[in-house]
Amino acid sequence: MRQSHLLKGESSGQNDTRASKMDDKMKRGTSLSQINDDAMEEIFSRLSAKDISLSKCVCTKWNGIMSHNSFIHRYCQRSDSISGLFLQQHEEIGNLYVKPVLHFPLATKNPQIQTKFLDFLPEKVYVMSSNNGLLCCRSLVSINKLDRPGGIIQGGIHYGYIPKIYVCNPISKEFTVINPSQLGHVGKNIGLAFDPVSCNFHLVTIDCDKQLDLSWQYSFTVFSSKTSTWRILDAVFNWDSPIHRNKSVFVHRIFHWLATNHHVITFDLEKEAVGVVNLPGPIMEGEGYHGVCIGSSGERLAYIVVHPLEFRVWILKDYGKSEWFLENRLPLDQFYEENKSLLRRQLFFLLTKDKNNPETQTNGSVIPLAFGGDVLYMVMNRFMYSYEFKTRDLKKWFFTIGMKCDMTLSPTVVPYAANLIAMDFLKAKPRTGTNGADS
Repeated sequence: MRQSHLLKGESSGQNDTRASKMDDKMKRGTSLSQINDDAMEEIFSRLSAKDISLSKCVCTKWNGIMSHNSFIHRYCQRSDSISGLFLQQHEEIGNLYVKPVLHFPLATKNPQIQTKFLDFLPEKVYVMSSNNGLLCCRSLVSINKLDRPGGIIQGGIHYGYIPKIYVCNPISKEFTVINPSQLGHVGKNIGLAFDPVSCNFHLVTIDCDKQLDLSWQYSFTVFSSKTSTWRILDAVFNWDSPIHRNKSVFVHRIFHWLATNHHVITFDLEKEAVGVVNLPGPIMEGEGYHGVCIGSSGERLAYIVVHPLEFRVWILKDYGKSEWFLENRLPLDQFYEENKSLLRRQLFFLLTKDKNNPETQTNGSVIPLAFGGDVLYMVMNRFMYSYEFKTRDLKKWFFTIGMKCDMTLSPTVVPYAANLIAMDFLKAKPRTGTNGADS
């Protein structure tokens, strides 16, 4: 309804003209049906994957736009950033059955740590890996804690119990169940690769067994969702150290596992070839349990290490030659000066107290946990932070004391990026892999 009174200083004719123009703008701008499909794609591409899933139910036109290949391509170009972190106590630490999965959303306002985010699964699980909007978990089973320095043997698989592997979408809360390749055997680590183009996923389990000559024998099995079967590969080789169970990344169609002797074990999914890559710089003390992590920078493998004086971000250039280049080098004192409004004064002392230590020692004041999208997730002075190297943007997230996950004991941290194609992928009939494996 138009206002009956006149605006101060305006005549009746001027007011009628103004009101008429406002009516014309409302008629032109209120109907989404008048916006062309390209503009609609641009608008929808800014929504979260969860919001898109809900919006597709509004009407047939919206569903058609958001299901079109051009929209999916546009959305995937924008949605590769990490939307959340899954955190869990390292399975080789503490009580076997007290390891809740914590989820921390990064793409929401005022995020809070969620403790029941995976409660839609039929049992308690251990988070293994993530790729393109899907998450891989497995049943909580016993492991040999002697693989970790100072560890002990603890726990055991209950008689008659077959552990399960779950591939799920934590946003849509749908999952499929896969039996392991061999009865009760799930490997040291399970890597997940989801291809949005073919809408198929692969699982790769890696195992390493200690031999009498003190070397470690590696073996691999591969599961394909297309055939719902496992294959035991002939790719077996010996190496002089084990891998970390919870330090891995899939990038450039290659799985990478951090070994304890300054190397990375690789598995090329397409070629089904195993390789070893030397890490750059000096061999760090601590076998990689502290001060280092691996991650991805675009389609490249990244290695992050916190030296006594600086952050270093290395990017792998050549797999065959183990050739790396140093992409970022940031002194810790400069880092503090640039971000001291978010950091306590005490942290300056902690960051610089190790400056006289040998370069082979890591700075104990910084705990790097994960790296993706050029963002480092780390713990400093009992707080979780993220730091984007390109923009020099530091964010302070939450206080880590009191969590059911000790950040000082090499926890499992799995970055998760929601993906539009993964939203509908598991709505089909769940698949269950066979117990046996094809050789």
